[in-house]
Amino acid sequence: MKKVILGLFLLIFTLICLPVQALEDLNFQSGFISDNAKVINQQDYEAMNKFLWELHNKTTADIAVVTVTSLQGEDVKDVAIQIGNKYKVGAKGKNNGAVLLVAPNERKARIEVAPGLMNVLPESVDEDIMDNTMIPFFKSGDYSKGIYSGAAKMTTIIANSYNVQLTTLDATTIPQGQNNGARNGNDGAIPFWAWPFIIIGGLFSGRRRYGAFGGGGGFGGGCGSSGSW
Repeated sequence: MKKVILGLFLLIFTLICLPVQALEDLNFQSGFISDNAKVINQQDYEAMNKFLWELHNKTTADIAVVTVTSLQGEDVKDVAIQIGNKYKVGAKGKNNGAVLLVAPNERKARIEVAPGLMNVLPESVDEDIMDNTMIPFFKSGDYSKGIYSGAAKMTTIIANSYNVQLTTLDATTIPQGQNNGARNGNDGAIPFWAWPFIIIGGLFSGRRRYGAFGGGGGFGGGCGSSGSW
């Protein structure tokens, strides 16, 4: 029995020491957006980058906007957690980041929120943004407008929680979809494998940074909402 326990301990230790790998290489060099699926038009891309930069500069909070060509069989929630931890979204020590992930080919999306924003973007708010702001646009094939609207809504809520005013985003102009169907997302408990990444993220939050993000991470212990269409 002792040998079995020791073997399990060594296996877990080995797994948690492996680097977190995103399913695709993401390029955040110009800011906070990685559009691997090429569904965001230039106008929405530039507008999002402007207000995401302003949010970062005025609050230290980060939102990573990501589209992928494939989830490669992984759960959309797990992939969002991996992205948040690998790219250290949010400020170091605050873990005030969020990931907005869309996989158009699998028709799945996820808003994942790190613990530092859990009270600002609770599950009920995430579900509302997913169901009533984003998915209606996705159903009509307008991924760019759905992603833009979701990111803008999240940005406005976070900015308000920090009592800052954004000059690059007018909340009254955010397009709002009309959801005619019941939500089809599935939010489960935090997956068991995520906890080692939370620990590792906290221990090594000062390691390599990507793009504009603040060196945070700590995803897996927050909240969020998944959706499909």
